[in-house]
Amino acid sequence: MADDKMSLLNPLAPIYYATHPSELMEKAHEIKGDKDLNRYRFQQNSMEQVKNLLYAAGVPSDIIPFAAAQTAFETNGYKSHISKADHNLSGIKWINKPYQKATKGSPAPRNEGSGYYARYASFGAWANDFKRILSIGGANAPIHATDLKEYVTRLHDNGYFTSNPDLYYTALARIMQLNEGMKQAQGRELTQAKEDKAAADEANKFKMPWWGWALIGLGGIVVLKKTLE
Repeated sequence: MADDKMSLLNPLAPIYYATHPSELMEKAHEIKGDKDLNRYRFQQNSMEQVKNLLYAAGVPSDIIPFAAAQTAFETNGYKSHISKADHNLSGIKWINKPYQKATKGSPAPRNEGSGYYARYASFGAWANDFKRILSIGGANAPIHATDLKEYVTRLHDNGYFTSNPDLYYTALARIMQLNEGMKQAQGRELTQAKEDKAAADEANKFKMPWWGWALIGLGGIVVLKKTLE
């Protein structure tokens, strides 16, 4: 769960490059060289895997893009300590209840109320518990939201985070937008690669091998010899 300041306000945050919320939409999309491009690609690929986990856990398909973007935000692009040490992609706290199916994980910071994060045996186990978290609230649970704005509002109302919900919404919306842009870019790259290969294959049909040119040259020599005779 993001703290009150939220990582998007950090100029060194790996996803954003924004020093103030007003700069988010202008600067968050900047890709500064191959290193950053690889980071975005890693985030996009990780989000696709998270979507599969959430689908397997029974999270409704309409909600999965919101929840996946949330995990990218909560883990700073899947680089956080708890995402690796605890298999915890959304900052879920350990509650020491059998139904959570988790153990005591990494200590949580004071600005998140201290305590400990939940540690899961696998990402699949995390996904199952995350579905439980998203289902809290009955008919008003986040899992029943109809759009991203409503999803974020319900998370906030449930006490999942205490930060400004507008900032949280903006962060998730930007991540979703970036992820979709990366998917489209990869699709264009794949299409271009296929077109380039097809063109190369077509050109190779008419490409003379070296031994063909050798035979042509040999034939010319024979013809010339006969002419001179």
